[in-house]
Amino acid sequence: MNNTVQSTVTSVDHQAMQKLADTLEIETRKKAQKAAVLSLDERVRQRLKERARIEASVRFPSPHDNQRTISITDSLALRKILFGQLLVPKEIDWCRESFIFHAHNYGLPFGLKIHKNGPSGAIAVVQAFVLRHLIFDEDDDENYKRLLAVNETERQRALAQALSDIIWNAGEENQNATILLPPEDHGSKPIGASQVRLNDMTEDGILFQFNTFKDLHQFMKKKLHVFQHEFGYGVAFFLYSVILSRGIENVRSDINDGEKTLLTENEKCSQELINLLLVGKAVSHVFNGILDYDYKLQKPLQQPLYGIDKRGVVGLLTLMEHVAEGNYTVGSKLKTPKFPIWVVNIERSFGIIFSCNKILLNDWKAERQFHLWYYTGLVNQTELQKIHIDTLQTYIPKSKNDVEPLINHCIRTKWSGVKIINQGAISR
Repeated sequence: MNNTVQSTVTSVDHQAMQKLADTLEIETRKKAQKAAVLSLDERVRQRLKERARIEASVRFPSPHDNQRTISITDSLALRKILFGQLLVPKEIDWCRESFIFHAHNYGLPFGLKIHKNGPSGAIAVVQAFVLRHLIFDEDDDENYKRLLAVNETERQRALAQALSDIIWNAGEENQNATILLPPEDHGSKPIGASQVRLNDMTEDGILFQFNTFKDLHQFMKKKLHVFQHEFGYGVAFFLYSVILSRGIENVRSDINDGEKTLLTENEKCSQELINLLLVGKAVSHVFNGILDYDYKLQKPLQQPLYGIDKRGVVGLLTLMEHVAEGNYTVGSKLKTPKFPIWVVNIERSFGIIFSCNKILLNDWKAERQFHLWYYTGLVNQTELQKIHIDTLQTYIPKSKNDVEPLINHCIRTKWSGVKIINQGAISR
């Protein structure tokens, strides 16, 4: 009997001791985790103090001393407003994209590679600005032939000009442009697509400020290679530069929605980002001007809606306008740009259509019959696709089941009801 009781007591004591040990282990883990968090917070505080000390000692005293390290606050704000989070996941497509031209023997030497992923919209806008310079910087009738025979020097010049145009356009209101580059020790080396390096390089990035377009353009020509690393962050650093030139707070004000970011949930370009690149403001809408009245409900809107307030250098056409059937309209400031070049958005896949005839949008006679060239940037496109447009004839479907390339529907949002003849296979 006594042995049984003693055995029972020993068993209970053992269980109690085991439970106590487990409890102590849990408490130890909690303390360790808390200590780690405190340690991280302390490291962040120390880094903020050190960065504040550096920022206090570095200014822009003259046009020849125009650089400083980006602040931690701006670094985090940039990632938040673009990616929607403070740390950029390493698997995101934006970590592996730069502005890369096709090989000269590819057949389209003027073309940037546009992949079916997040950055395609941003690259398409840059491509449109590149075409603007390659086609129209020289006023002659040989621009199409020249485009297909462009050499390395010419296309690099056009890319530097295009990136400079977009960045300056974003900062034009303040006559001030900002470029963010990786730290100098990485500036001339290929950059791998790792999460740690992108986040760290953003925090340690160097800001360069410019008060004239000439200075900006000269700097961009010297640093163009930073935006062209094959496995680098060229597109991301370009977009950071556009956002900084516009001003982080101005971009937030343009968006006018504290929850929205410049990328969609599936990491593609939002309309706000496309507008920022096209006209320098991250507004949410594509109609002209400001809308402050609901004409359907016949009453003023609680808050005005902001659209495009100036004519674009290049334009935008989107399949959404065709699908929405009157509930979504691209205004004339993007439909009729200064140059006959349009970014086209077809179900979040981006491309470019363009004409080599500069007077197409300035002479109604030129719009009777003409053709456009369609560039998708996809690896399976080896030649430009020609699209003939006849505004003197009306499109009549052959049958109810007549299926057209989606690009035709985009074109008819600009030239309503016209007859379109696609010459060659059309990608979309």
